Amino acid sequence: MQGKQISLQMTSADWYRSLKADADSYFQAFTAYRKRTDRHKNTLQMFSDAVPSLIIDNKDNNDKSVFEYLGVGCGAGLSDLTLLRQLRRRFPSIKATMVEPSSKFLEEFNQNRVNAPNDLDDVTFDCRQATFDEYQQSCEGARFDCVCGISVLEYVVDIDRLISWMYSALKENGSLVLFFTSENNVLLKFWTHSDQRDIHLIKPSLVEKLLEKHNVRKIDRLELDSTINITECFEETSEAGSRLLDFVTHAASFRRSAPTEMLREVLDYLSRNSVGKDDGIYAPNNFTCLVVQK
Repeated sequence: MQGKQISLQMTSADWYRSLKADADSYFQAFTAYRKRTDRHKNTLQMFSDAVPSLIIDNKDNNDKSVFEYLGVGCGAGLSDLTLLRQLRRRFPSIKATMVEPSSKFLEEFNQNRVNAPNDLDDVTFDCRQATFDEYQQSCEGARFDCVCGISVLEYVVDIDRLISWMYSALKENGSLVLFFTSENNVLLKFWTHSDQRDIHLIKPSLVEKLLEKHNVRKIDRLELDSTINITECFEETSEAGSRLLDFVTHAASFRRSAPTEMLREVLDYLSRNSVGKDDGIYAPNNFTCLVVQK
């Protein structure tokens, strides 16, 4: 981070309302973010090429049994569906269990699944609206060939417990896919300097250290470069910009509710950590993907 640092005390303030606790506001804020970043386009490329190759290479070529897939916090599911499409070319029979706590995201996932090319027709889907804790309690003994968690570590209080469970849920020669914010990400940098506790700061080195105690066979680390167009955050009357600010701060209605000085500090921070181009203002939005082999 360049220039002076900020230290924002938000969560104890009277005006503060958690974005995570407001499902509708979170969906709208995430949608505004999704439309203004190339993260998802770049992720789809990664999940159609490098990630499935690593998963397939880890499996026994003679294994003809049903391939069991678990998507934890699948959201709208485009990355999971892309990965499943590639895995379908190698495994003739796939059962995919998709777990997502938001009814809006699960509805969007089902719509994306219906609209997907017919190469997913032979994949059996079991979609469940549940939190990680709720699903864990209901699936004792279940084992999977692949467990995938995309942007889920940031929202879990006990990361060690989640990683331990996901790894233990793998069959032999199974793969665990973890996708999360990297250290070169404007969101992670912002969260580092606020008292925001709905988001947890995840570094690849920490995740790898937590995995080491399980004696994993191999960890492949992939890096994804991405940016966010934050131009509208600086436009006072832009509703989309306000939604994007909500996602950056993880505070609902941040522009309307936060004190003027805090709004100024946040906009100043975004300005100092972004680059102006001919078509807008862009901030780094990079991610790390770990593919762990059991």
